[in-house]
Amino acid sequence: MMRKLSIVLTAVAVMALMATAAFAQPTISGQVYLTNDVTFGDDTELEWGGYARVNISGSVSDTVSYYARLQAAWENQVPPSLDTVDDFEAYVAQAYVDVKNLVGAGSTLRLGRQSVSWFVHNYFAGLISGTQNAASLTLNPADSVTLRGFVQMAKDPIVGAKATFGMPVGTLGLNLRSEVVSGERELGYSVDADVEFAGVHLNAEFGKRPTYTGDGLDIQIVGLSFDAITDAIGWDNFIEYNIQTEKWAVGISKTVYQNLDLGFTVSGGKDADTALTTELSVSF
Repeated sequence: MMRKLSIVLTAVAVMALMATAAFAQPTISGQVYLTNDVTFGDDTELEWGGYARVNISGSVSDTVSYYARLQAAWENQVPPSLDTVDDFEAYVAQAYVDVKNLVGAGSTLRLGRQSVSWFVHNYFAGLISGTQNAASLTLNPADSVTLRGFVQMAKDPIVGAKATFGMPVGTLGLNLRSEVVSGERELGYSVDADVEFAGVHLNAEFGKRPTYTGDGLDIQIVGLSFDAITDAIGWDNFIEYNIQTEKWAVGISKTVYQNLDLGFTVSGGKDADTALTTELSVSF
C-alpha cells in the first residue's frame, strides 16, 4: 500500500514540476487591430471592426512547447460593447501543444486548436479555413522541401496536405484538401508559386476548392509587389487580381512607429463597388 502511495505521490510531484516549468516564465505578447471599410456606391457605407488578442507561449522541455491565443472581436461598434453579443465575441482562437523531433529530426507534431492554412493567404479571403481542432505534422525531409499534413478532430474530418519546394527564385507549393460536402467527400487542390526576379515579386495560385461545383477553377489569383516602390516611398505594396471573379485590390502598408502598423487597400471589380479599407494595428 505504501509503495503504491509512494508511486502515486511521485507521479503527482513530477506532474506538478512539469506544470511549474511550463508556466513559470511564459512569453506574453498581443495586438490590437482596428479596421474601417468605406464602400462607395449609390449609398456610401461605413463599417468598423477589429480585435484585441493576447498570446501566451512557453516551453515545457527542449522538445515540448505550448501556445494559446485569447481574442475578442467586434464589428460596427466604436468603442466595442458587450451589450450586443452578435457584434462582440470573446473566445480562445488558438490553443495547442508542439512536440518536436518525434518522428525524425526537424519534425513537429501539433495537437489542438490551430491555424490550418490549406491554401495561400491573400487579400481575397475565403481560401483559408481559419482555425480548427486538429492534429498536424510537419516534416523537413530535405533542406528545400517541407511537408505538412492536417486531420481535423471531428466526425467526417477535413483532411489536407501541403508540400512546399524551395527554388533559387522562390517557392512552389502543392496543396490538397478533402472534406465532406452534402454527404459526399470531395477533393480540392491547388498549385501556388511565390517568386522574385529583379525586385519584382510574383505570387499566383490556381486550383479548386472542395465546395466549388462550377466548371473550371475557382482559385485563380495573381499578385505583384515591387521593391522599387518600397524603396521610393518606404511603404510595402501589393497588387492582386482574382481572374475567376474579376475583382482586384491594391494596397500599401508600413510600420509607421515602432510597433504601430498602418495599411490602406483599395478594392473593386466586376459586380463590386469600390471600397477603401484602412487598417491600424499595435503590437506589444
